[in-house]
Amino acid sequence: MGVYTVTTFQEAKRLETIALQPNDIVVFYGGITDAISIPQTAYNRRDLEMSTSFPNWLRDHFHFFTVYLLTQPAYKIPEVLTNDKLLDQEVATATSQYQAALLEARHYTEAKGAHFVSALQPQLWSYPLSQEEQKAEAFPGNTTFGFRIAVVRSWPAFAKVTDCDLTHSLDWLRALHFPVYFDHAHTNEYGNNLVALSILDCPALVTSIIKQAQLLF
Repeated sequence: MGVYTVTTFQEAKRLETIALQPNDIVVFYGGITDAISIPQTAYNRRDLEMSTSFPNWLRDHFHFFTVYLLTQPAYKIPEVLTNDKLLDQEVATATSQYQAALLEARHYTEAKGAHFVSALQPQLWSYPLSQEEQKAEAFPGNTTFGFRIAVVRSWPAFAKVTDCDLTHSLDWLRALHFPVYFDHAHTNEYGNNLVALSILDCPALVTSIIKQAQLLF
């Protein structure tokens, strides 16, 4: 949907407000916001626990301190991002929620006679980073917040519940040292064009359209 930090569940709810027509095509392209909800939630929980020990006058301005702390190497990463067992539990939960949201969106779409396809977006860590991509990775959230940890661990599980896995769809361009990423997930016009072509070529979408066409003849 192109809205910052909107999860697939929120996208599904937004979809249900749209009056779809037969043969419309709905594409759910994402995954990043569902994965990074793991570190975001972990930090929010930790910061809430920390803030309760502060006096009221300081608690009201605690968010200013967290913004500063994010830039500090010593800012402790929550255990959920460093403990494999805890992280796997969080990934399992995130995957279950991701899959449920995709199924809800699919059911609504197909009930309207429209076509649905889910696509797992490519991300920065699917291929060894170039020097330019290392700069993109240096965005504070990717390392300090644990975005990289959550995305890399979540992606194999997310790929199993989507129609079209685009994880490596941009890797061949990157192998040619062609820049496609602005940051951990957002791509330039070249990346966008290739992603669009990959979605159009997705077997699940092609099959859905063919089946609908067969019903007409």
